[in-house]
Amino acid sequence: MVVNGVLPIGSILVYASSFYLPATPIEPQFIRYAQAQLPEIFDGREPPVFSLESPEDGTYAYDFKLQTLLTDKQQLLGVDRKQNQQPVFDALISPDEEPDIRLCKMPAELLASLVDSVQAEERQPSAPARETSSQPFELA
Repeated sequence: MVVNGVLPIGSILVYASSFYLPATPIEPQFIRYAQAQLPEIFDGREPPVFSLESPEDGTYAYDFKLQTLLTDKQQLLGVDRKQNQQPVFDALISPDEEPDIRLCKMPAELLASLVDSVQAEERQPSAPARETSSQPFELA
């Protein structure tokens, strides 16, 4: 039984908001996609912000901010512009480990389309090189 957003488990109480669904394989691929497309942001040479365009109407739907933590990790936070800046993405990125996806409320189809578009371009050897320094990046 949930009481005021708290789940009683045995003799201890755990806040329901501390539970996350397990990440699917597409979220780490999305992070690798962003790192490959925007190396200047992830290396700290450019401001740590970027946006994603909505495939439906071409407007920017998601804003992301990369924060460098006191440890060697980075935190990638995403909000939905169309839903009053509601958090939709939270991941901890470490150079030696798989990303720790703590929150993802973005459509899996959107993330998959980003990853698939880059993989399709990589398979075409005659494709022109992409500009990676422009902000914000857009769906291909």
